[in-house]
Amino acid sequence: MLTQNTAPTVPTVELLSDTRRDLLRTAHLALAGELVGAITHDLRQPLTALNVNVDVAIQLLRTRPTDVNAAIAALQDAVDDSRQLRDSLKVLHNLVTRRDPARGQVAVADVLTEVVRLVQSEANTRHVEIAVVAAPNIPLLPGDPSMIWQAILSMVLDAVENATRGGVVRAHLAITDRGALELIVTHARREDSPIEDGWALAVARWVSEAHGASLKIERTSSGEVRVRTLWPEVAPARFERHVM
Repeated sequence: MLTQNTAPTVPTVELLSDTRRDLLRTAHLALAGELVGAITHDLRQPLTALNVNVDVAIQLLRTRPTDVNAAIAALQDAVDDSRQLRDSLKVLHNLVTRRDPARGQVAVADVLTEVVRLVQSEANTRHVEIAVVAAPNIPLLPGDPSMIWQAILSMVLDAVENATRGGVVRAHLAITDRGALELIVTHARREDSPIEDGWALAVARWVSEAHGASLKIERTSSGEVRVRTLWPEVAPARFERHVM
């Protein structure tokens, strides 16, 4: 005689939802790990500069105690290096902290400036120039500040790391006629660097979609690669939980 199994069952929809969250969490860990590696690579430059400037100031005070201005200048450079290091460490902390998405207002033009400063040493090493054109009076963008920071960093890093030697990475920030924020990063890509073959653009797409934005990768008529994101004027009412 067959007996009916009366054990409670979990609805299929709930199982799929749990599975999706697990996959998103795993993907986030993998992508965050890659991003942490990229940022820590650039931490060496400000840390080295900080040590050098402090050593210079100490040496000046020992050998030329009357030349206070030179020592102060070296110490001011050290303070600037420490600020860059602090900002980079803050980004790393946001990546590994378990939290819900934040809702805030993001000054995208300022974020883009900070990102360029962070990756400048990598660009110099690769002999790549970074040119930024930002329209005036860019409004604040609703969304998660840390996630948007990551998206912009990922777009610029992908361009810098894959641009041809001696090339130019151009970032253009503007507002469309419909009030959407548009960020375009263009560069001439090395032939040995396939498009969408790495983590950086995956991070940018992931964050963009979480904010109701779109990301498109195109080839220009001159053969350059153009990564274009279009962010809505207002963040979606239901902010998807795409982070841990």
